[in-house]
Amino acid sequence: MDTSTEGFRYKPLSEPDSIRLLVLEPSAQPEADLRGHLIHTTIRERGDDICTGYIAISYVWGDPTAKGSIILGGQPVSLTASLDAALRGIRDSSVTLRAWADAICIDQGNIAERNQQVSLMGSIYSLADHTVIFLGSITPDAELVLRSAARWHALSEGELIQATADAVSRTQDAILSRPWFTRTWILQELVLSRDPWVQCGRVRARWADLCSLLLAREARSARVLHAMQTTRSEFQQSSTTLLGLLSARRGSAATDPRDLVYGLLGMLPKTLRLPSDFVNYTLPVEQVYVKTARYILESGSWPSHPVRWQYGLQLLLSAADDGTPMDERPRRVPSWVPDWTLL
Repeated sequence: MDTSTEGFRYKPLSEPDSIRLLVLEPSAQPEADLRGHLIHTTIRERGDDICTGYIAISYVWGDPTAKGSIILGGQPVSLTASLDAALRGIRDSSVTLRAWADAICIDQGNIAERNQQVSLMGSIYSLADHTVIFLGSITPDAELVLRSAARWHALSEGELIQATADAVSRTQDAILSRPWFTRTWILQELVLSRDPWVQCGRVRARWADLCSLLLAREARSARVLHAMQTTRSEFQQSSTTLLGLLSARRGSAATDPRDLVYGLLGMLPKTLRLPSDFVNYTLPVEQVYVKTARYILESGSWPSHPVRWQYGLQLLLSAADDGTPMDERPRRVPSWVPDWTLL
């Protein structure tokens, strides 16, 4: 999916680890035009604390026909309405902010750049000062949940649950039913973030506090939070595997089916080195899935599976026939290759 950049030209990135950051101008008027400009830095400079920190934005692209806009260096650039709302949500009334958002900071029309930037995505989120998980507009129910989460440490658990348990139980779906929770990229963006916050409109709470509040209720609808927290723990222990991640997020939503693979790569242990050309948006979806299956079979680097035939068995189980005739399946891949778009 592309943003519209008529009249705007991206300055090419000069280094293999170069990234762009959006310098977002402040405004005390919520409806004022979004304004800013792009600057270049590198992952190395950020890792060495040479460049100023930034906020990474995790959001859903949403309806491509719903538009907002931002003035970049004096030139209008069209945005999806969801990113427009996210930028308005984080914009300060008096302080200039630095932010990273994929639709603005990556030249979406440049395939070579997309390949490079996707491979840096893990570092981009892990080096951000904060990640804002923007879920969309605020509603009374969503506000109740977020403000209750923000109070989690201000009151004792008993006091908070007594005061808000019934209300939170009734209203938690106002948060958990948001499209963000179904998307492919969001798991990596969450897992790699050092300080994630959840935000609706201009109301926000720490991810950890939201999880504490909702998981304390042991609600069935909060299972998605438990699964995400489990993946965060596995990543911190360097025990994630590519097949495990693919299986866990199978059937999640992605505008580009190739992202069902590419959107998980940043969560792999640093010791598991992928080929430099593994991310390649010029390849058709079927070829990406075949290439991924081959890599899983040939890598031989999973600490929990020392015998290679076990990799193949797990892969075949993932590709097991669901009863759909081959000529009716959306993608023609070999029978031993899983189609990760299917549940």
